[in-house]
Amino acid sequence: MACFAYINMIIPILLLRISILSRGSYAQTAPNCPLSGPVYLVPGGPITQTTAIPKAISTFNDSLNLGLQNGTLNVSNSSFHITIFSASETLFEFNHVAPATRDGLTSGTLDRNTIFRTGSIGKLLATYSLLAATGLRYINDPVTKWIPELAAASFENDVDTVRWEDISIKALASHLSGLRDFSIADLSLVYNASEAQQLGLPTLQKDMVLTCGTDVKLPACSRSDFFNQFKKLHPVTSAFNMPIYSNVAWQVLAYAIEGMTNKTFAEHLEASLTRPLNLTGTFLSPPPRTTTLNAIIPGNEIESWWALDAGDGTSSAAGLTVSTGADLAAIGQSILSSSLLPQPLTREWLKPVTHTSDLRVSVGMPWEIFRTELASPSASIPNGNASKENTRIVDLYCKNGGIGAYNTEMGLSPEHGFGFVVLTAGRPPTSGPDLRPATLQLLNRMITETFLPAFELAAQEQTAHRFAGTYASSETDGSSKMSLTLVAKDGGLGLGVYNWTEGGQDQLKSYFAAIEEGNVEELTQKPTLRLYPVGLFGGQKLAFRGVFELPGQGNVFSTDGMPPFRTYCASWSTVGEPTYGNVGLDDFVFEVDQSGRTIALIARGARRTIYKQS
Repeated sequence: MACFAYINMIIPILLLRISILSRGSYAQTAPNCPLSGPVYLVPGGPITQTTAIPKAISTFNDSLNLGLQNGTLNVSNSSFHITIFSASETLFEFNHVAPATRDGLTSGTLDRNTIFRTGSIGKLLATYSLLAATGLRYINDPVTKWIPELAAASFENDVDTVRWEDISIKALASHLSGLRDFSIADLSLVYNASEAQQLGLPTLQKDMVLTCGTDVKLPACSRSDFFNQFKKLHPVTSAFNMPIYSNVAWQVLAYAIEGMTNKTFAEHLEASLTRPLNLTGTFLSPPPRTTTLNAIIPGNEIESWWALDAGDGTSSAAGLTVSTGADLAAIGQSILSSSLLPQPLTREWLKPVTHTSDLRVSVGMPWEIFRTELASPSASIPNGNASKENTRIVDLYCKNGGIGAYNTEMGLSPEHGFGFVVLTAGRPPTSGPDLRPATLQLLNRMITETFLPAFELAAQEQTAHRFAGTYASSETDGSSKMSLTLVAKDGGLGLGVYNWTEGGQDQLKSYFAAIEEGNVEELTQKPTLRLYPVGLFGGQKLAFRGVFELPGQGNVFSTDGMPPFRTYCASWSTVGEPTYGNVGLDDFVFEVDQSGRTIALIARGARRTIYKQS
């Protein structure tokens, strides 16, 4: 037994060593491969003082006006409000009133304080309020801990009944509960018995007909009615098996929140979000019609779904909330600045939970995460060669909402401190295709295609201003002189390191050879080194990490026809390696003074501090 135990212990150790050694290279051999995350510091301060953002605002404003003039945008049927913001500033607002909806403006005006129905934005409010109130304390609890009706539910088999104890709070909040919707878009509410029969649908028995639910034609369910009907649903799949978009999961989440907080969902939302953020136009259901109400109600209250009954408010978590451009922008800014949540929690929240069948789309809590390639701002390379465009992957954290006459989008780019809100309200056309959802998507594309590159350029501009220049050692200790040049506007990503020498020796070649455990003479290409911020600040220091690469053309992120295990971006797997005296050769720290002005660069692996000359 002792010998067998020893063998069982030693085999994993050997496998670990083989795994480490098999990586071979600590340098990134695929070209143009940055670390995940921002390649420049997130833009800060008065961002409108950069050249990129005012230009983008002007371009976008012109594009909107042109689209309204030439009919590219659905000018006659869809009214809309747009807000573009940074973490600390409202940068741009735009309002368009469509003729078909003008009579639906209760105050006669469309502005940042006009109330819209916002659909599934309620899912974002429910999740955010949960995190603000309880953090991640209960996130892995089974839902049965907080909802006695589900704890007492009977179970027959996995095909016919739900294993409620397998569904966690996290599963509910990330579309991984395996639950389908309840009462939403049920065809029995669309077609009468005769129409259903003509379509080949069976006749429903009396006990199969919905009597309450989330539909403008139904009264809201009481808690007991909801769970009595909800427990009869067949599962779509098991928990955490695959993402299944589920509205009803958030109503269940709202009931769980009531159990956690010992408050009604309305009281909880007021305490955790509405009051702390001073949201004046965000409610679980529409406010009363008064002479001072500033809202948009296309058509009548039934046609627009404005009058949808939210009952006890828990169904609003699924998608019945109302809000304004001003309030949604304030919510977005609070997320970008992490004003309500501790920063580690915000960072964890702004990460994918699962993927979808689309390579470009992942799912969070409750984020719809769109992955897109973003080109580096182009500029001339210092040695006079033509620049090439490098691209990187950027994740957009979005939440879409659609209900009745309304469509909404909130989008955030945490890597840029950038966000936007689009609220639309429209009436269906009297003839032809319904372009209302397409209007929202077109506006979303116009915004991201204009402002993502602009924020990247603004970030590059600010990073270049702070860090680009020549650095040199003082040689007061008798050591040989070390110097290098940092360039941000060279067509690459992050800060490019050029002319790094010590006592006449090319340090880039020397360090690359050391990393690869080879000889300088064997290098046939001149290596490159790019520095990227890693989000660590303190003691008047900012931490960066370097990625050593060999130059090359092509886009390492391309997935077209690319099977696994070909060339891929693996810089994440070699951060901090190899070490020299237990310090990574990729470890760089900027020293700044109290005003933020850069004083020096510490190359920790080289044990040298070099001072900014220009």
